[in-house]
Amino acid sequence: MKRFFLCILLLLALTVCVTSCGGDQAPGGSPSETERTTVSETDAASPETEETAAEAVTEAETTAVETTAEETTAEETTAEETTAEETTAEEVTTAPAISVTIASYNIKHGQDVAYDWSKLAELILQSGADIVGLQEVDMGTNRIEGRDTLAGLSEACGYPYYYFTSAMDFDGGQYGTAILSRYPLSDTATISLPSPGGEEPRAFGVATVMLPNGATLRLLNTHLSYEDLFVQSVQFTQISKWIRKNVPEGMPVAITGDFNTADFTAFKKLVELNFSLVNNEEHSYPTFRGNDTPIDNIVYRTAHLTPMEHGYIDSDRSDHNLLWCRFEVR
Repeated sequence: MKRFFLCILLLLALTVCVTSCGGDQAPGGSPSETERTTVSETDAASPETEETAAEAVTEAETTAVETTAEETTAEETTAEETTAEETTAEEVTTAPAISVTIASYNIKHGQDVAYDWSKLAELILQSGADIVGLQEVDMGTNRIEGRDTLAGLSEACGYPYYYFTSAMDFDGGQYGTAILSRYPLSDTATISLPSPGGEEPRAFGVATVMLPNGATLRLLNTHLSYEDLFVQSVQFTQISKWIRKNVPEGMPVAITGDFNTADFTAFKKLVELNFSLVNNEEHSYPTFRGNDTPIDNIVYRTAHLTPMEHGYIDSDRSDHNLLWCRFEVR
């Protein structure tokens, strides 16, 4: 019996010992230190980790702000460039309109005024012309006693700028056409024209006229063959092709000349390029005095030249009358 009680007491003692010493669970059921560290790494950032994350967010925001700023700057730059391009385009296309008078005059090498250039200059000045396309111009030939026609006309008119286009060597000098101008000339050139079956070579002269408002005008001046319409059609085609290739759409352009035809349909190649005629069926000016036919003309591209008034001067100082037109140039 004593042994039985001793066994019971021993078992109770062992139970108490195990209860007081055993288990990994801390009082109150809180996680152990190892579990707390694990939780801290998984669910709650340490102060250093929070700072790192904040810095990352800040860097991301800064990068985003910088990117946005760069994009904004790029947009502003693009906008400025676009504005500059638009401004440049406006400057090119919106130069203030200016009035310019253009004339065409076949002077018959000055024979009918005995080479007194002042008499031809009087008619040019009377017309108010700023630019004149001249035909049948001699330079240094024997029949005008070696005179310099353009130097004489330039002095008599007070127009300091001119360009001579030689169609051929003739009588000890040269014979052709010329452009005489109140305003500076640049980009001058002489272009030969085909003259199949023609009695003499033909050409046209080209110059860029620098107008006072800063704009430019391209002027062509010519004297076409008179033999037949086929020869003229070849020459009209050549002029049209040259303009299409060499004169920008945005540039004002006019052609002066003795075209040696009263048939206005002969100009169809130019009309197809949006050109119109000063001498036309509605306003027909008898510029050739020999038979009162309108064979001289001023042809212009309508997009940039608007005729304001036009006419001719009836005079026996040549076998042709001077034709003129005052344009608004845009």
